[in-house]
Amino acid sequence: MKSRWCSGPVKAGTDPMTVIVARTTALSQFPLDQALDRIKTYSQTGADAIRLAGLKTRD
Repeated sequence: MKSRWCSGPVKAGTDPMTVIVARTTALSQFPLDQALDRIKTYSQTGADAIRLAGLKTRD
């Protein structure tokens, strides 16, 4: 899957010790639905973990 944030699937190789972590600060600039779209794209392109940075409150 390609998007303007990801160019395609991640190819980390076959080493089980390799972990791909994606990070986005989309919440600091965009509404929640757009930040979630980015997260879905990162997941679909092979990220093992995703960190959503930029939360301003716990609510």
